[in-house]
Amino acid sequence: MIGTRPRALAVSLGLALTIGACSSSKHANGPTSSVPSVPSSTTVTITAQSTTSSTQPATADPIPGAVMLGIRDRTIDALDAQGHKVKTLVTVFAGRQVENARLLADHETIWYSTSQGAPPHCNEVVQLDLRTNARVVEAYANDFTLSADGSRLLLVWPKPISDTATTCPETPAIKISGHDAIAVRDLRTGAQSAVDVNAYPTAGTGGPYGHVWMSPAGDQLVDSSCTNDPCVMRSITVPTPLGAPLVMHAFGSGPQCGCGTIVTGRDGVYGVDIGSLDHPQTRLRRYDPAQLSGPGTVLASPAGVTLSSVAPTTAGVYVLGRSQTTKVGYLYRFSAGALEQLAPAYREVFPVAPYLAT
Repeated sequence: MIGTRPRALAVSLGLALTIGACSSSKHANGPTSSVPSVPSSTTVTITAQSTTSSTQPATADPIPGAVMLGIRDRTIDALDAQGHKVKTLVTVFAGRQVENARLLADHETIWYSTSQGAPPHCNEVVQLDLRTNARVVEAYANDFTLSADGSRLLLVWPKPISDTATTCPETPAIKISGHDAIAVRDLRTGAQSAVDVNAYPTAGTGGPYGHVWMSPAGDQLVDSSCTNDPCVMRSITVPTPLGAPLVMHAFGSGPQCGCGTIVTGRDGVYGVDIGSLDHPQTRLRRYDPAQLSGPGTVLASPAGVTLSSVAPTTAGVYVLGRSQTTKVGYLYRFSAGALEQLAPAYREVFPVAPYLAT
């Protein structure tokens, strides 16, 4: 989310390089590490008389049954359609907190960010290979997201103390201008489009109520400003080819959701109204991805439950909710026009893309 909302400043990418080893199931939030080299494949010569051909068998999903990610303070879990844990994918060092996570369609590459919970919110954005535990700190920023194929990376930096420089360091992979506030980078070519902090003065919140949305193709963004209640959303055009500045449209040009963030599903784009401090809303909305504007369709508006994070998946649409009386949180699944209560809630949930063998 973009905006300095007095409600909460949830942040997304952590700062600190700590040397530590990773076990097969726990991935510490430690130093930048390089991906180990892979031996070149053996060359086999096939004679002209050979008429047989070998085909590579399809690989099995390494996380079968997983439809979403759930994050708690230090862990990222893969969850099934009932909200039950399939597997813990990442556990970070004590004293750090996971803020954001994206599992790519190979189900073996995960990006996540961690924080220490204190300004300047220059959190670590990490790419981790779950097969080898090879871990690379790709950037320091406030928030991030990726295009569906993982080729484009969106970074949001915290608003600097002065207008002369950002407060986050660079990495060998990500070089940023001192004035950049938000950028889309092609990870294959290094091409990048950004916007100056003076044109984006509210950069720097992020978190469960405000991840910036990126279209699956990485050519459109939507952010929100929650400086005043309710939140108001804005569309951002990513230029083609990358290189020219991002085009910031007026607030109100995005969905009329009052949402801090919206999330893409297979049959639409979903958002949860945050509402205002005095008039909280509990509406789950769906939008046509080809027309991200207007009020969309209200799917559910439960009484007595405050909704937050939403995860549209192949198994259904899931949303976190907390009772306004007991303050107990649960994961709900939207079904037949109502919300079905499932497992106790995580802090945030993210959809998992269907498995695509590589």
